[in-house]
Amino acid sequence: MASNTQRLKSAHDWHVYHVYHDADFKRAIRVLAELEKRPNSTPKQIEGYKRSLAKSYLIGVADINLFMLPLYLENQTKTTNMRFDPDAKQFSITFEPTTTRAELLEEWQRFESLRDTLFPTTVVPTKRKPPENPSLLYAVFKCRQHGMTFPAIFKLYSNGKLPGYKGSNNQYGDADSLERYYNRYKKQF
Repeated sequence: MASNTQRLKSAHDWHVYHVYHDADFKRAIRVLAELEKRPNSTPKQIEGYKRSLAKSYLIGVADINLFMLPLYLENQTKTTNMRFDPDAKQFSITFEPTTTRAELLEEWQRFESLRDTLFPTTVVPTKRKPPENPSLLYAVFKCRQHGMTFPAIFKLYSNGKLPGYKGSNNQYGDADSLERYYNRYKKQF
């Protein structure tokens, strides 16, 4: 079986992978989960927060819903339980020896519905190559998210002190070349 990162094919896949592992994003998701639990929260407030979060991280609301799927599926008390791993994009269904056929079929129907919603079969193939250095792209994204300029980011990069990046710091000779590399993939996020 291929590792999770071998399945990432595009700049968007890599960007979402890094977002899903970002501590700030996970904190924002916990805030969203609490907002959804409040009895006085409206669907408009929740959707507004999701749109704002999606815009902030340059991902889609569907990516947020996908990340939150394990939260929606946890703490089930039935004899069958469905789990979802967003990194591997894999579902698993567990059941107890006392599970009836009807309960198993009901869970299977839930699975098929979620699968069809989250992973439509009409995927548009792309000829775009994945980025050479997705970790660097995400580190630059995080700095830009905090308002840093490319000259300041390049200075951190060239000194080996770019937060969230541990790779080589000699691929780009100046701030302009680093900015061109980032902008080449940013539109694919």
